[in-house]
This record gives sequence, C-alpha cells and structure tokens, in this order.
Amino acid sequence: MRPVRGLILDVACGPGTYGRRVAAEGNTIYGIDISLGMLRQGAAYAAQEKIANIHFSRNRVEALPFADQTFDAAICSGSLHLFPDPAQALHEINRTMKPAAPLAVMTFTPGDKGLFKHAWARKRVQTRGFHLFTLHEMERLLLGSGFVDFQPKKFGSVLTFSARKRTDN
Repeated sequence: MRPVRGLILDVACGPGTYGRRVAAEGNTIYGIDISLGMLRQGAAYAAQEKIANIHFSRNRVEALPFADQTFDAAICSGSLHLFPDPAQALHEINRTMKPAAPLAVMTFTPGDKGLFKHAWARKRVQTRGFHLFTLHEMERLLLGSGFVDFQPKKFGSVLTFSARKRTDN
C-alpha cells in the first residue's frame, strides 16, 4: 500500500502507538478509543514528541462522530478482534472513509503457528470475547462492509491486511 496523505482515522488508537508513527507533514490523525486513560497517555506522548497533527477523542467505533467520506485512510491495529460486532465496526469505519480509501488492519487468526494454533488457546480467548478471524471470514466481513482488494498476510496467528473502500458506495 502506498503512503497516504490527508486525514487518517486511527480506530481504537490506545496511546496513539501507530497514529503517532504516521503523523507526518501532510497528515492529520484522528485517534478514537473508549479508554480515557489510553487517550490521555497518547496526548502526553504526542506533546512530548511535539506531534501537533494528532487528535484524540473518546468514542465508540460503532458510532463514529465524523461525517460520511471524511477520511483518506483508516488504521485499526490490535483491536478488531475485541469489538463485540466486527461487521458493524467495519461498516461504520467504511462510512467515514472516502471512496477507494485504504484500510490497514492487524488482528488475529487461528494460524498454523504461534499460540493460536493450539485448540486450548483458541477456546480460552474466544470465551472471553476475543475473536479469531479465518481468512475467508475476514474477506466476507470486508465485502459485506463495502471493502474490496483484500490483501492478507499471516505471520503465525497474526493477521495483517489492507483493503480499500469500494468506489461505488
């Protein structure tokens, strides 16, 4: 995926770990999270690092406070598997993105390597609301939410992928 310039949504941003890395000249990052503590920590890090073009806001992914087609890109790293309704979260992220805007995600899959290759580990986390996505399931969720060009990469049980908002929605 090519570098994107413009407004970037950082979903479930925590302390802005990834948003602070993509906050460059020409980008403005809007990080949302439900944890006020994480947001405060992110604001402190941004101030310490003198990053002025990142903004933090306490919001739920299911009801983003942004107009339709606001963002030039979105990232969601390390949280999609924790949302109660990943399909609803993806629909809402999609709503706020411009046509053809890229989405970059890191989440988890059962995998053939890593901790989640073990049935006991999968069972343990899934009973606690932690979702493990198969590639087929993730592609289906993305298509149903208005994304295309699913480009997955698996690293053991870690799943990273990019996709783009369809241009006709």
